[in-house]
Amino acid sequence: MVRAASCVTLPSVCPHTDTAMLGKHLSRLLNTVVPVGGCFHELPCVLDLDPFSIMVNLHFCLASLLDALDPECKMALRPLIAIDDQYIVQIAVAIRLVQYLLTVEPQGDMPDLEGSDTTGIVDLWEKLHDWALGSSCDKELTSSSPPANALLTGYRDAVLPLLQRAALFFHCCNGVDLPQEDPISYEALLHYLCLPDQLHTIVTASQGVGLRHLVQTWCQHRGVAQQIGSLHSAAPPLSCMLTEVQSLHSLPQHYSELIKIASNFRCPKFQTSNRDSTAVIMCMICGQLLCSNCYRCMTPEGGGEAIGNYTRHLRECGGGVGMGLWILECYMVMMNAMDLEDVRGCILPAPYLDEYGESDIGLRSGNPLKLNDDLWKEFQQYWYQHTIMEKITSTNEQERKFILFSWSKL
Repeated sequence: MVRAASCVTLPSVCPHTDTAMLGKHLSRLLNTVVPVGGCFHELPCVLDLDPFSIMVNLHFCLASLLDALDPECKMALRPLIAIDDQYIVQIAVAIRLVQYLLTVEPQGDMPDLEGSDTTGIVDLWEKLHDWALGSSCDKELTSSSPPANALLTGYRDAVLPLLQRAALFFHCCNGVDLPQEDPISYEALLHYLCLPDQLHTIVTASQGVGLRHLVQTWCQHRGVAQQIGSLHSAAPPLSCMLTEVQSLHSLPQHYSELIKIASNFRCPKFQTSNRDSTAVIMCMICGQLLCSNCYRCMTPEGGGEAIGNYTRHLRECGGGVGMGLWILECYMVMMNAMDLEDVRGCILPAPYLDEYGESDIGLRSGNPLKLNDDLWKEFQQYWYQHTIMEKITSTNEQERKFILFSWSKL
């Protein structure tokens, strides 16, 4: 089902994406996955890669480059997107499988698995270690292979989170319905993603010669042998290799703690000044305090018009999209500063309520404020679901007075 061609491309998400820049990004990405040339050992080894991130980046980059072609070429090559997606999924699964088999240390015997081919997974484990360690002395550390059933059960558990995320990703891209199971079984995920029942066969099967050579190249990275040696000597086994999702900066339960932090803040350009900064914004991505909406802190950007301190920081910290808490005004600022010629934003009440369940923009009532978990979860969802720009647009449609505000001066 993953063969269904996706209609989503990177320009639809980032309409100002430059094709040349996109090509350079794709070239760097492919050099990491399909290493060539003498700089192979300077690139991250397979144990340092995040297979899901690679899969998503490859999907959008290839689809976006196709979208930039002439209409005739685009129509002729569009079926290739379906084939590309299938290969991309296989590469991501192969990366996760190699990561597990090179670092696993299962303990004890496991019960026999009905109808399972345990010989193939053991042969692959031995080949990977032969390719990674060769004739080095570290090979003695892995002279005895783990139990076959433990390998087979372990790699299923290791690959399952990747399969779940991949299925959800392609469901959002293609609209193909997910299996009607709760929870979705391992076998159903394999069928949904057009993967074989025995995942290790994508490397060991005769039709997977190209992928087998690619896996062999990954294992010959000198960083792989170094990490395997450290794993067997002192360090614990690698975990599931999932990249941690970046969350918003945590907030204290009581707003008085934020006011205390803001009262001690001084503008970094005028440390000797006794004047307090009234425009203190806390970046919710990294937690840094910034002096914003202040002309003395503005800096020119690219030889053009000067931009505010928070706008400059947001472009460096969040790629131009994010949110910050204006502490002394008690509201949340959402901004989209990806295009400096069209910076947009909106303000929302901070996720703090008083004992009557009301917000206090401007801190006029003076009532003690406490963090509201439900409101805070809404802001977190804007961040997790990448809907900050949509929220800015919908808010400005209701409160049109903020459209003409010079957001780039913040």
